[in-house]
Amino acid sequence: MFLEHSRMRIKESYEKVRQDLGAILDPVELVIRTLPEEEAFAMRYLYAFMPYSDIANNPVETYLDFVRHGVRLYEEKEEVRELPESVYLQYVLFHRVNEEEIRPCRSLFYHQIQEQIRGKSPLETVLEINYWCAGEVAYEAGDDRTLSALSVWKRGYGRCGEESVFAVNVLRSAGIPARQVYAPYWSHCDDNHAWVEVWVDGNWHYLGACEPEPLLDLGWFEYAASRAMLIHARRFDGERKAWNYDTEEPESLREEEIGSEGMVTMENEIRRYADGVQTLEVLVLDEKGRPVSDLPVSFEVVNYAAFRPIANCHTDMEGKVRLSCGAGSLHLYCGRQDKAAEEILDTRRDSRITLTLQRNIEEYSWQEFDMIPPSDRTPVARRPDAAQKEEGARRLAALRTRQERKRKAWENPDRNVFVNEQKRKSEKEQRMGRALLKILTAKDQTDVRLDVLKDHLSGAMLYAGTVPEEIFIKHMLNPRVEDEILTPYRRWFQHEVPKEAQERFRNNPESLWTWICQEIRECPEHERSTVLTTPAACFRIRCGSRRSKAVLYVAMARSFGIAARLNEADGMPEYWKQGRFMAADPNRRKDCVLVLRAEEPGTWRYSQNWSLTRISATEQKVLRLRDEGWKKQKKEIFLESGTYRLMTATRLPNGTVHAAACQFLLTPGEHREVQLQSRKSNLMEILESLSLPEFEVHKEDGDKCSSRVLTGDGAHVLLWLKAGEEPTEHILNEMIQERERFEDWASRILFFVSSKEAWEHPLFEKILRLFPDIRVFYDDFEEHVPSVGRRLYVDHEKLPLLAVTRGEQNVIYASSGYQVGTADLVLRILEEAS
Repeated sequence: MFLEHSRMRIKESYEKVRQDLGAILDPVELVIRTLPEEEAFAMRYLYAFMPYSDIANNPVETYLDFVRHGVRLYEEKEEVRELPESVYLQYVLFHRVNEEEIRPCRSLFYHQIQEQIRGKSPLETVLEINYWCAGEVAYEAGDDRTLSALSVWKRGYGRCGEESVFAVNVLRSAGIPARQVYAPYWSHCDDNHAWVEVWVDGNWHYLGACEPEPLLDLGWFEYAASRAMLIHARRFDGERKAWNYDTEEPESLREEEIGSEGMVTMENEIRRYADGVQTLEVLVLDEKGRPVSDLPVSFEVVNYAAFRPIANCHTDMEGKVRLSCGAGSLHLYCGRQDKAAEEILDTRRDSRITLTLQRNIEEYSWQEFDMIPPSDRTPVARRPDAAQKEEGARRLAALRTRQERKRKAWENPDRNVFVNEQKRKSEKEQRMGRALLKILTAKDQTDVRLDVLKDHLSGAMLYAGTVPEEIFIKHMLNPRVEDEILTPYRRWFQHEVPKEAQERFRNNPESLWTWICQEIRECPEHERSTVLTTPAACFRIRCGSRRSKAVLYVAMARSFGIAARLNEADGMPEYWKQGRFMAADPNRRKDCVLVLRAEEPGTWRYSQNWSLTRISATEQKVLRLRDEGWKKQKKEIFLESGTYRLMTATRLPNGTVHAAACQFLLTPGEHREVQLQSRKSNLMEILESLSLPEFEVHKEDGDKCSSRVLTGDGAHVLLWLKAGEEPTEHILNEMIQERERFEDWASRILFFVSSKEAWEHPLFEKILRLFPDIRVFYDDFEEHVPSVGRRLYVDHEKLPLLAVTRGEQNVIYASSGYQVGTADLVLRILEEAS
C-alpha cells in the first residue's frame, strides 16, 4: 500500500516523535503492534504528523476509525488506489482538516451516504455528497471554537469553517480527496471565508460546503475570491519536497509553498481564483546593507480596522522572500530583537521591494494611507443551464426543509440529563447548576457533555462563598476559559496536585504561573497554533502552546479555588485578589494608561473603524477592546508598557480602505492622551460599478417581475426590509425626516419584503401613506438576499440591504445594516447619478 520511500519517511518521523515524547506514546505503540501491517503504518503516519495537542487530547482509540476506514477505502476502491500517494495520505486518510475537535466519524458518514453514491463516478459522487450535506447542515454564524464534524452533523448547523470541516470529512469518507481552502482575510471587506476543494480527474476543483450546485467550480464566493490577495490550503505532513515523490505526479500538485505555521505547511492557491496575480519579491537587509536570512516577513491586509496577516514567510539565504499575490495593497512587516521594518506596497505598480531593519521600533504621528483591493473578475467556469438550475433549486428546497426539521428537533441529551438530575439537588446546588448552564455559550449548550457539567459544578462548589457571587460564577464556576474543548479536570487536578501545593498556589497565584512556565515546554514546530491542548492533557504531557499554557493556568487556578480569567484584551492570565484582577505574570502588569479622545464617541466602533495593536519586533497583537467606557469624550485603557499602533479606518463600498495610523511607546507607569483621527471621503470615491445578479420578485397580484426590468431606466433605490426590526425602522424614520427630498424620488424606490405581514406594521403603513409612489414587491429572502449581498460585498445577514442602481443591473452603491445618515447619503448619490 505504501511506497518504499513513504514507509521510510513515516517510520523515521514516527520514531522522532516517540523519542521526543517518550512514555506518552507507549499506549499508542501497544495498540499499533496489534494492527495489521497496513493499518499499523497508517496509524504511524497519523502520529508522525499530527499536532502534539492531538496526541495529548485524544486516546489512540479515537484514530482507529480514521485508520481502518482509510485502509478499507484503499483496498476496496480502485479509484482510491489510483490516486497519487501524497493525495491519498493527506486528503483521504488524514484525520485533521484545520482546527476542529477530532471525533471518529468517517465510517459513520460513509454508512449514511453509500447507497446514494453507489455506482457513481468521482465527479458525480462529489456533487451528490454536497447535496446530502445540504440536507444535514446549514450555515449559522457562531463563535470561534470549531466543532467536530460529528457535532456539526448532529446539531445540523455551523459557520463556514465548520460546514467545510464537515463536508471534507464526508467526502474523505467516500474516498474523495478533499481539503479546506481559506481566504484568511478578505481585502475588500471585513471578514474571511472557508470552502472546499476536491481532487477530481487530476486537478483541484472548488465548491461551497453544504451549498450544492449542479457543476463543480461554482460558488457565491467566486467574485470575492477573485479579489483576495491570498488564498491558502494547508498540509500537515510537511513540505512535499521532503517526501521525494515521483516526478511524474501531476503538475497541479506542485503548488507554491509559502512557509509554515508551526507544523503546518501553507500552500498558495491564489492563481486558481484571481486574474492579474503578481509575483512579489522582498529583500530584507540589516543596518549595514547585508541580507538577513531566516527572518519571518508578515504580509498583511487591513481587515476589521487593523493589519491582519495573510502569510508569514521566512527569508532565504539571500535575504529574499517570494510570494504570489493579488493585484492590490499589502502591508509588509518584519523584525528581530529591537529592530524592525515595515512598508505599504501596491503590487499593481511594484513587484520588488527592499526592507531595511532600523535600530528601534520608531514612534510616528498620524500618517494617512490607502489599502486597495484587487478588482474582481467574471467567473470563468461553465454555468448551469436553466434546467439544471431549476432541478438544483427544487432539490435544495426539499433538503433545506429536512435540515430545518432536524435542527429544530435537536437537543443535547447530556444537557437534558444534567437538568433533570439537578432537580434532586439542594436549592443552592440547583441555583448554581442553573448559573452554570446560563454562562455557557450558545454553542457549548449544543455539545457539552454530562461529565463536564458535573465535574465543574462539584469541583467549584467546594469554594462557593470565597469570592463575590458574580466573580464566582464568571471566573470560578465557568468551565469555559478560551476556545478549548471542554473536558472534566477539576476533580482530577484536586486529586493529582498535592494539597500543600494547592495551598501555596492559593496564597501566591503568581507562583502557579511561574511553575507552569518552568514545567510546561513549548513545541511550536509540532503544533497547529490554533489547536489548544486541553488543561489535564497539557499537564500530563508537560507540553503546550503559549495559549494552551494560559488556559492551563486559569483551569488549575479555578480548580484550586482561585478566581481567574484570561484578560479579554490580550489573552494574558489574571487572578482575582483584593477586589480586582491582577496579572499572573508580574512582568506583564498593566501600569500604563492610554486616554483616547474623540469629538463624537458614539461614531467609533472597535474593529469597525479603529483598533489598537501592541507591537514587538517579533509579534503584532491586535487587542480585543470594547466600545464601552467613554466618558466626556474620553476613554481610558489600561495597558502594559511597550509600543502600540493606533489605527482608524474607513471602508469604502468599493472595498478600498482609507486609513490613518500613529505609533507610540508607553514607558512603565506612563499616562498618555491621543486624539482619534479619521479620514473623510468625497462622494465620488464611494461609488462603484457592480453587476447585480438577476432575480425575480412578485407583485401583490402574483405577477413576476425581473430585476433587469426594474432597474432598466435611470437610477433606483432597492431596499430589502424586515418590517418591525430596529435597523429597518431607522432608515424608514430617516426617510420620513427627509420627506420633502424623498418625495421627488419615491417612484424610483423599490421595497422588497418577504410577506404581506409587513403591511401590518404601523411604520411601514405610514411610509407608504406618505410616499404612495413607492413600489412594493415580494421576494424570497432566503435565496435572493444572500446572492445579492454577497455579490455587492455587504453583509446579507444584516438587514436592511440597500442598493442604488444606475442603469440596468448596475449597482453604484450598496450597504447593509444601518448607519446614521444613510438616507442623506442615498439622496446625494441619487442626485449625482441622475
